[in-house]
Formats: sequence, C-alpha cells, structure tokens
Amino acid sequence: MPIASAYARVSSDDQNSMSIEDQFRRCQEIAAAEGLTLDASLLFSDYAITGKAKGTVKRVGYRRLLDCIEARECDVLIVDEICRLTRHMTESSRLMDLVKEIGLRVISHDGIDTNIKGWEMMWALKMIMAHAEVESTSDRTKRGMIGRLINGYQIAPPPFGYRCIPRSAR
Repeated sequence: MPIASAYARVSSDDQNSMSIEDQFRRCQEIAAAEGLTLDASLLFSDYAITGKAKGTVKRVGYRRLLDCIEARECDVLIVDEICRLTRHMTESSRLMDLVKEIGLRVISHDGIDTNIKGWEMMWALKMIMAHAEVESTSDRTKRGMIGRLINGYQIAPPPFGYRCIPRSAR
C-alpha cells in the first residue's frame, strides 16, 4: 500500500488556529476516498508563516516534508489546497520538477491529482492565482493603512510606556 503524507499551513496568527486541523481533516477525507492511510509521523505543518519566498526558509515543517519526499519516504502527498505548499512561483516550479522526477503523487482538495493528465497546467494556474492573491492582499492592506494614517489613526500599537487617548477624551 502506498505511504501517504500530508501538509498544512496557515499564513498568520490572525487565521483560525483550528485551520491546520481543518486542513488535515480534509486531507484525511481525500486519503479515505483514495483508499490510503495517512501516516501520523508524516503529517507536516507550519503555523503563522507566509508561503511567499521570504517565508520558505522559516518553514521547518515544509523543509521536513521536502526531506521526506527526497528520501522517498512517502509515495503520496495530500494537501487541502496546492497554495498551502507555496505561493512562490519559483518554489512551485522546483516542487513540480521534484514531483515529476520522483514520481510522487500529489492530491489536493482543490482539484490537483498528478495521476491525471494535464495536472501541470492546473497546478501552474493555481500558483498564478495564489501569487496574484498575495499581491492583491498586500495592496489592500497598504491602502487601508494609508487611509488610517490620513485620518489621524495609528496603524501600530503605541510604544512601550505610552497609551492611546481617543480624540474625544482630550
């Protein structure tokens, strides 16, 4: 029987702390539907770390997953969404090459199955969309911060020893 692993990641601590558990639950659903068993020692995760390039080096769970794949300790990788693995185009391409080289089967809840012809195009399209979402979110966040500053609000907590006093209380 093929050995199955899974990976889950949340980008920030603002996200639901149960999200990693929710992702693993969906991975388990995929495994059951495919007649696979997830090995508990092959469940990898990263909490509150971005999937962009700057976060890759900090993602211990992801690096352990890559070591596992390269050592051929698993035959199947299951993820909730392919963007949980990475949101960086270069890293995504490197991972795709590794998957093809090793013959690893990757299955995601969002429709990727490397056993199905044309999976590379679907993977690439999902990575383009994930990258665009990161950029869009960044732009919206900056726009909101600038708006708050223009209106006289702080965008960060006050320095240690200081406190905020609302304008109406002055």
